Amino acid sequence: MATLGEDPKRLGIFFFFDAQGVADSYVEALLADMVKNLSELVIVVNGELTATSYAKLSAFTDNIILRENKGLDAWAYKTALESYGWDRLVEFDEVILFNATIMGPVYPFEEMFTEMAGRDIDFWGITWFHKVPYDPFGHAAEGYLPRHLQSHFHAYRRSLVSSKAFQDYWDNLPQMSSYEDSVGLHEAPFTQRFERLGFTSDVYVNTEDLEGYTFSPVLFAPKRLIEEKRCPIFKRRSFFHDYQDLVRQSVGNTSLELYEYLRDHTDFDTNLIWDNALRSMNMADLVKNLHLTTFCPRRRWSTNPSRRKSPSSRTCTTWTSSSPRWPTSSPCPRGRTSSSPSAPRRRRSWWRRPARIFRTT
Repeated sequence: MATLGEDPKRLGIFFFFDAQGVADSYVEALLADMVKNLSELVIVVNGELTATSYAKLSAFTDNIILRENKGLDAWAYKTALESYGWDRLVEFDEVILFNATIMGPVYPFEEMFTEMAGRDIDFWGITWFHKVPYDPFGHAAEGYLPRHLQSHFHAYRRSLVSSKAFQDYWDNLPQMSSYEDSVGLHEAPFTQRFERLGFTSDVYVNTEDLEGYTFSPVLFAPKRLIEEKRCPIFKRRSFFHDYQDLVRQSVGNTSLELYEYLRDHTDFDTNLIWDNALRSMNMADLVKNLHLTTFCPRRRWSTNPSRRKSPSSRTCTTWTSSSPRWPTSSPCPRGRTSSSPSAPRRRRSWWRRPARIFRTT
């Protein structure tokens, strides 16, 4: 174990994948702050990358590895580690593995690195995934998922990187062809594996108080982590995760709470979210997770009982998307109703008509 002194030498390995090969503005924001804390950066891209996006990433490093989209994040990291070799890797005080499944920073990464540099540990991460008492992926040797550091950000100290156990692990990493393989064979068992070998881990955002509430606090309690624990990142998945699972593990409004808190109480530019979401996410998922459905009745006709005899007392009540609960009243438009005794009063049965649904994206 070891603490880090002033100005530690860090290597950053950033994994990027996008189905259309597009690096959106949130990636630039993430890297722009991260590189302030790194000595070197290598970017590994699975699959294609557009020329414009290649130029964007080139602004942060000349070392960009383009590879076939195989092996998911684990094999992308393995490729970058092999490109350096163990002799070069042990020259770094810390090797940072992170990827584009996170957005941020909400708070400068420097806060996090400064705090963690003073801890006497071998490896660490930003967030935990809590213990799951069963195996949803079918790969766990002991029939459950142990509590582990989530692989969207791992930091390895020299004490771990220089060990034969760590080097053998990456040299012999099994092939992975699915998300279930990546989590079940690599992410979930990694922390426990090396803790049992005597290495010490730690986490920046401690969520022991949320164990039993949710397995993944960064996904199902993101506002709380940012507001109370100064978590610098949040998951891109927050805005397209399966809504039924969101309801099962929370009350279903965590994504909306996250977005509103970012917008109203932090300096994070929420346009970075929309730039990526509107291009790459399923609109139905986005509408559900952010509750972007508004119910708008056509019109409601009402009469003020205290001024029932006055034609001007007839009002037209409408609901707007900006104030869905409280109606606004105005005099009825000319021709909509008649106060003439000879004209039969038409019964308004607006409540029997189906409401129109407007989806705002």
